[in-house]
Amino acid sequence: MQPDMQTDSMPLVRPFPMPGRLVGLAYRELDQAANGTKEQRAALGDLSGLPRPWEPASCTDLALRAELWAWLDAVVIWLNHE
Repeated sequence: MQPDMQTDSMPLVRPFPMPGRLVGLAYRELDQAANGTKEQRAALGDLSGLPRPWEPASCTDLALRAELWAWLDAVVIWLNHE
C-alpha cells in the first residue's frame, strides 16, 4: 500500500440511508399493529388507515410523504453508488 493513501477516510461501503423521524414512526406503528398488545393496537385506532411507506399513496400526511420521497431518493442514490 502506498504510504500517502489514507484508507481510514473512505469507507468501503457507505451506510444505508436511515429514514427520517416520520417514516420511522410509521414503521413503529405498523410494528405495534402487528406485534403490540391489545392496548397498543387499540391506541392506534383504525389499523387499515395506518400509512405504509412501501405504498407511498397511503402516506396522506404531506410532511410524511415529503420525508418518504426524500428517503427513497437517498436509497436509490445509495443503490446506484454502492
